[in-house]
Amino acid sequence: MKRGSKAFDDQMAQLEARLGHSFARRELLAEAITHRSYAAEHPPTPHNERLEFLGDAVLGFILCAWLVEQFPRASEGELAKAKGHLAASAQLARAAERIGLGDALRMGRNEERQGGRLKQTILENAFEAVIAALYLDGGIAVATQAARRIFAADIAALDFARIAALDAKTALQDWLRLQRRPLPAYETIAIEGQSHQPTFHVTIAIEGRRLGEGRGSSRKAAEQVAAAMALERLKSEVGDHDSR
Repeated sequence: MKRGSKAFDDQMAQLEARLGHSFARRELLAEAITHRSYAAEHPPTPHNERLEFLGDAVLGFILCAWLVEQFPRASEGELAKAKGHLAASAQLARAAERIGLGDALRMGRNEERQGGRLKQTILENAFEAVIAALYLDGGIAVATQAARRIFAADIAALDFARIAALDAKTALQDWLRLQRRPLPAYETIAIEGQSHQPTFHVTIAIEGRRLGEGRGSSRKAAEQVAAAMALERLKSEVGDHDSR
């Protein structure tokens, strides 16, 4: 879609409606939804990477402020993990899908043919750019209002225990550092099942001692299971020692 075309103007109007904000400087929104592949084919059209850079910081601030307000009893560690969960690439891509951002994007012909409108990275980056455009056009209040509307269901569904369990590797590393012990070593000992649906079998050892194992559909998933097992075992051992 070319700049100034009726189809592009209609897409921007629909996006504005979903964002709940009419842009005074519509060129900001146009830039935010322009992929670099389109800009390369239509110089000197600006693309959205500069806005993406700003949007990452703006969105981070909005999410952190919201979490502190919403969960006054949560610890710093819990808040950090919750923010990381909300700002993860997959989450931002889903946020982009909620506002129909993929349909509004301008991209080059080759990227279009390769399914660029559905690519997670492109959606994530464009979403951050849109947050930056909202901030530049209407200030932090406008950007916050839009972000809170988009992420309302995610905030309502936050489960701190589940998020912590999903990041067992980080939790284990933090615990080991506090105990001044070396970091763990993971080893993939088997890959089972069919090539299109493998199951990874991973073990974890600390100071040469095997403390857990895990299975999962990916190496990372298996490592998370193994890390959770090792952390539970280590904490149990420390508890038993302290009770003597």
